[in-house]
Amino acid sequence: MPALKILNNDDKTQFESPPDFDSAARKKFFRITSDIRDIVDSFNPIRKVGFILQFSYFKYTSKFFSPAKFNSKDVDYVCNQLNIPTVSLDSYYGTTLTRHRELILKTMGFDAFSVHKKSVHFNFENPLRCSSSDPFY
Repeated sequence: MPALKILNNDDKTQFESPPDFDSAARKKFFRITSDIRDIVDSFNPIRKVGFILQFSYFKYTSKFFSPAKFNSKDVDYVCNQLNIPTVSLDSYYGTTLTRHRELILKTMGFDAFSVHKKSVHFNFENPLRCSSSDPFY
């Protein structure tokens, strides 16, 4: 059976890319609050910019994106907000990126999905499924 194709290539690319903000949206979503400033205060410039971009994109879409897909206008805007020269995010990857994503999830009140949570969910769900009186459940 062929794979189900839900999105065409253009829609898939758009889904996998960060939002394309206009200047008003950029001003709204890349606003650096005192809470965010406290978090990034000790970061080097690349990590500051990367964290703020990841945080803002996640706040808007509830998804994380590859730094290679970050919009250069967004990078410039955040650098301007931080009063630092424009940075390259080529070295923003690996454990730093993973730690930042975990910190963003925690800050936003989310919990990352894991294999352990999957097993807990299914262990909780299965007894309910077996006890159903509906034979077609």
